[in-house]
Amino acid sequence: MTFFGDDAPTYWARHSFWGSSEEYWDVRPRFNTQKRLEIGAEIASGNQKVKASLEQEINAYRDLTGSLRIENATSGDLRFEIHCPFIKSIADLPRLSATVRFIAPSLGIGGGGFSGPIVPASRHFIRPGLVHLQLSEKPGPEGDRISDLRVEASYPKLNGGEYSDSLSIKVRNL
Repeated sequence: MTFFGDDAPTYWARHSFWGSSEEYWDVRPRFNTQKRLEIGAEIASGNQKVKASLEQEINAYRDLTGSLRIENATSGDLRFEIHCPFIKSIADLPRLSATVRFIAPSLGIGGGGFSGPIVPASRHFIRPGLVHLQLSEKPGPEGDRISDLRVEASYPKLNGGEYSDSLSIKVRNL
């Protein structure tokens, strides 16, 4: 909730085709209801210019409400789950960026941090909206109790930008 303006979903709803603001994106004044119904008829008849404008509006809504989330759902399986509703098939996997880094603790200036060697991991499409990021082996020395893994993933939005998430986890909890 905002006090001085609309939050992103409210702004989208007010300025969408059927919204209540005085302007429709860059068009001022807003079309009256009769004109909106005429435009609706043009969409139904296949007017590509109007259809493309509304498709852009729908993509803006999808970008606004979409997400990407990383989870370590089951301890001990060396696997992370990446949830993103826009990954619909194996063909979408090349657009998914996902890395796992091994972060060993280090003493002194510049030690530790969020950069470290990349841990090999393979991506597996499971079903629409779910990808597994599978490690082939547990990184680090046996019995390591203090090192971390940093998992980062991103996927492009429809109208520019990207969804992203990161997860840090102790190697012992993997």
